[in-house]
Amino acid sequence: LQSALLQIKSNDPVTPSLDINLHGIGTAGLYGSLEPSLVQGLRANNIPTIVGAGPDDVNINVTAYPQNPDPSSEEVPMQSMVAATPGPVTITPIASFSASNQPVSQIGYYTPGNTSSTTTLFSINQSDAQTVNPTAQGSTSFNPGGNAFSLFAYFPGVTTPNGSPDYHYSQDALNTLDPTHPRKFRFFPYKTASGTIVPNTFVMAVEDYNDPTYNSFVNFVGIISNVSGPPAVPAMLAASTASGSG
Repeated sequence: LQSALLQIKSNDPVTPSLDINLHGIGTAGLYGSLEPSLVQGLRANNIPTIVGAGPDDVNINVTAYPQNPDPSSEEVPMQSMVAATPGPVTITPIASFSASNQPVSQIGYYTPGNTSSTTTLFSINQSDAQTVNPTAQGSTSFNPGGNAFSLFAYFPGVTTPNGSPDYHYSQDALNTLDPTHPRKFRFFPYKTASGTIVPNTFVMAVEDYNDPTYNSFVNFVGIISNVSGPPAVPAMLAASTASGSG
């Protein structure tokens, strides 16, 4: 992770100079330890959210996401979700570090529990296989109405143990390709550079691999907005018979 300061000076009497923070990540190549960590991907986008890579993300340069995240992790369990307010849900890609394939990945949604109901929203091109701020090819928003939905990611360039297509789901129970580590989507509160939490907005980090010893969660990273967890199911109300005369 590298940073620099761009200073722009002008004859503008109101703003004679402007300082712009620049960030970037140099990578050594494809796969595993050659790619950046999830923490590096977030910090390159000025996102201070803690994902549990050691206490307060002290292990920023360790590319593997910990099998047991540190308790400082701000992860929010969101295996299915709903729109927080009437209107579209939006996903903004901020990092893609996966196999150099065409396409690199496809992102979409489905009805919770029904993997045959998938709808692809957008894909990431091969030219953006290893970069921050990749360009989405397709639609980055959809309107679920009042219905609950879950998310999926497809990574065509990743070989699965049984040769099946590499689909990962936000519902852990559906990720049967890796029963040891079935969580392939992780959600964290999205924070501005100053540390302010943006309501109903989350970092979504997706894993493309199926391995009991290594996951990175930097294969696709995006910001999903206008979402919240599904409403709680009300507890069953007990009925009783009233006595008395009427």
